Amino acid sequence: MAPRIRELPESVWARIAAGEVVERPASAVKEMVENALDAGAHRIRVRLWDGGRLRIVVEDDGCGIALDDLPLALTPHATSKIGGIEDLEAIRTLGYRGEALASLTAVATVEIRSRPEDGTDGTGGLIRASEGRVSEHTAVNCTAGTRVQVDELFGNLPARRKFLKSAAGELRRAALLMREYAICRPDVSFVLEHDGREVLSTDGGGDRRRAVERLWGPEPAVQTVRSEAGHLSLECWWQPRQGRNDIAAFVNGRAVADPVVKGAVSAAARELTGNWALLLSIDPSLVDVNIHPAKAEIRFRYPGEVFEVVREAAALLGGPAPVMVRDKFVIGRASCRERV
Repeated sequence: MAPRIRELPESVWARIAAGEVVERPASAVKEMVENALDAGAHRIRVRLWDGGRLRIVVEDDGCGIALDDLPLALTPHATSKIGGIEDLEAIRTLGYRGEALASLTAVATVEIRSRPEDGTDGTGGLIRASEGRVSEHTAVNCTAGTRVQVDELFGNLPARRKFLKSAAGELRRAALLMREYAICRPDVSFVLEHDGREVLSTDGGGDRRRAVERLWGPEPAVQTVRSEAGHLSLECWWQPRQGRNDIAAFVNGRAVADPVVKGAVSAAARELTGNWALLLSIDPSLVDVNIHPAKAEIRFRYPGEVFEVVREAAALLGGPAPVMVRDKFVIGRASCRERV
């Protein structure tokens, strides 16, 4: 007899869906940091306990969430980022799927305190939820911005929790994520603490070189080149180091793990190992970010163009001095405006 088709209970499918969005503490931090950046935050503070396995707290000074909207913030597919299918053609925010906070409530206990920046009496809102259910929703006094606390990640999913790394291993992943965003957004102050100890911090002064040297160290000297080709522009930073390449790639401010970008660097920089940061700017209509719930995979409309501009910029950093032609450094199809 053929097995019958049954509809899965919400408690089951919600946890399955959450596993695609929240893989480990670092991915939870990523979702909350991106929400803070979308909210216009200038200061973001992340605190972890036991590598984030016990508790994660992310605080920001962004625009905040109204008391009445807090339940919607925990509802699957509810978002302030997009309003219709046409918005998917040119996504300009880091978040847009409306899944992250809802996913967290399925696999952890979540508390949000938030107050919109225009609040005048100090009153904001608090909401607590776990197992996908809201247990408290009330008005409270709190500072402007948003504070999200996540306790016991995967506490109700022992099979997933046992695959987490040690506290030190999970901290390394979160610290790498924070370093990358601190380089991408030097105009934002980032602080990461672990078990009460500061791990990294940036001042948010807007000077990318200062942020890079603070996070990578001033020696060996950091080099940078800016280039353009066709529909995109690239800002590339490199610091020589012995060993393998550590490549941080961003497209329109979004951290991505893209094989086109990383493949281009690897092709041009086999002898140029070290720290790499590549910041690509491209018309949002020419890149598809709606590939996977984690939002780290993307598709380019013109991948060959991306490969070429990244490869040539990487080659310039390790090659001979470029030739000046009418106030631009010309290398193949890319016009590189600066090499420092």
